[in-house]
Amino acid sequence: MTRQYTLTLKIVLDSLRLIFNYSDEIRKDTKYIGMVVNSLRKEIVKYLLKVSTRATGPDSKVLLTYTVITDDIASIAKHADNILDLSRINARNRTDFSAAAKAELNEIGELVKSNLELVLELNAQTPGGGREIAEKILLQENTIDRLVQEAREKHSERFHQHTCQAESAPIFIEILINMERISDHCENIAQYFLEYRNQGVRTGKLLASEKAE
Repeated sequence: MTRQYTLTLKIVLDSLRLIFNYSDEIRKDTKYIGMVVNSLRKEIVKYLLKVSTRATGPDSKVLLTYTVITDDIASIAKHADNILDLSRINARNRTDFSAAAKAELNEIGELVKSNLELVLELNAQTPGGGREIAEKILLQENTIDRLVQEAREKHSERFHQHTCQAESAPIFIEILINMERISDHCENIAQYFLEYRNQGVRTGKLLASEKAE
């Protein structure tokens, strides 16, 4: 799962970078990494299903949580992949975003990047730690939701005032939507973490082997 997290972070970072500096070569490489992330999801789920046959009670809940989290990670990669495709369309149409739109995408993108880095850090926490990290993810998610809403409203004003290119308008909105959904999945992971920490269940590392021994 740590490898899945790490590769997904790279996909997100590349997708955010290509919004303003598109490269078809980087897009193709990143698309391949996305296939690896999805393959890892399948292998992780297969392993968790195998382990779950020997797990009961709290361990079963942890294994189910890991199954859901690995789907969240794969979904993050998929939304980043969508951003790659949108950037490609923007580049092929030779359209550009207004200075205000670029500033909004940069601000939101930095928070999305931060949340995903925090999720990776959260995954490495030992039992009993990481609450502050999870709570910071939730706090930043609220900020992202607010900034996305504000950006959509300001974009609507720019569109009606003809201060932005009409061709880039739907692409801007779709990128915002995918950024927001990436952060939504980070929020999901943080909430799962807090839920099982509150119940005293270990979720930082898979320790089902302890019961098997």
